[in-house]
Amino acid sequence: QIRFFFLGQTKVETLEPVNYQSCVIGQDTQISWKFSGIDKPRVKWLFNNKLLPTNDRFKIADTEDGTSTLSIRQVERADQGIYTAMATNSAGEAKARTTLFIIIKPVITVNLDGSLQIMKAKTMTLRIIAIGTPKPGIVWMKGNNKIKPIDRIHETTQN
Repeated sequence: QIRFFFLGQTKVETLEPVNYQSCVIGQDTQISWKFSGIDKPRVKWLFNNKLLPTNDRFKIADTEDGTSTLSIRQVERADQGIYTAMATNSAGEAKARTTLFIIIKPVITVNLDGSLQIMKAKTMTLRIIAIGTPKPGIVWMKGNNKIKPIDRIHETTQN
């Protein structure tokens, strides 16, 4: 007598396909995927197609329901990239990918706080450097009022 056992193929379960995720630099984040299969899948995580080692900043937690969660502490700029959760069992493998984008809060490197004086009918140029990811928008203010470009006022932006 021959018996056949169907092990069930490994599959990814998710309510919404989460392909992109963002996190502010210095904060903590988590990426979770749920895998299923009659033969419980084993999950390993990769970063940019290389096995992700666990350490003080990268921790992996697997639950009985098949959810695998990667926790990243104090996200750094170098953590931006593609994270892959790869689940395998005797029936096969399934992969789930998330691209993590790192957001850097805007910083203005020139301080314009203080008094600015100019003689009437003269030209004044104010220059600032603003950095951040994504590229920050800049709004010029005089007091509490937004300055709008007019014939006398011009705004230019360089990358």
